[in-house]
Order: sequence, then C-alpha cells, then structure tokens
Amino acid sequence: MMRRQARLASMYKMCHGLLDGNWGEYLKQNTERRTRNSHDFKILIPKGNKDIFRFSFFPGTINDWNILIKLPSEIVLAKSISSFKTN
Repeated sequence: MMRRQARLASMYKMCHGLLDGNWGEYLKQNTERRTRNSHDFKILIPKGNKDIFRFSFFPGTINDWNILIKLPSEIVLAKSISSFKTN
C-alpha cells in the first residue's frame, strides 16, 4: 500500500509540473470522458510488448491513477502535494 501511495504521489508531481523532466511523451492526456468518475488528468496507458515495460512504473501507476483507485477529481486537482497525500 505504501508503494502505491508513493507512486501516485510521483504521478501527481508529474501531472502538475512539480517534478523535473520531460514527461510529455509518457503522459498523454486521455480526452475520452465516458465514465462518471473521470477527472481532468486521466492519462492514456502507453503500449509495450516487452514484460520489462509492462511491469515498469508508467503502466502500473497510470492504471492505478485512472481506473483502480478511481480518484475523485477534488483529490487529483488538489492544490498541493501535502493535501493530495492526506486525502
């Protein structure tokens, strides 16, 4: 559970520009909004054929970010990392 929280905190930092790096090639925003629990920072899961990529940081964390936890938009759009972590 602690690893998932740390990965989601890192994803929050990437989405809000708080972490250095060019994350645009990995974090492509999903504009499709068919679900009720959708938020503005929903991300497309990158495709990969190799197991080394499928089990890496991005596919697993993006899956948690978009689907598994179903983060409400008020948590994803939190004003600071500390409020994101507490919620």
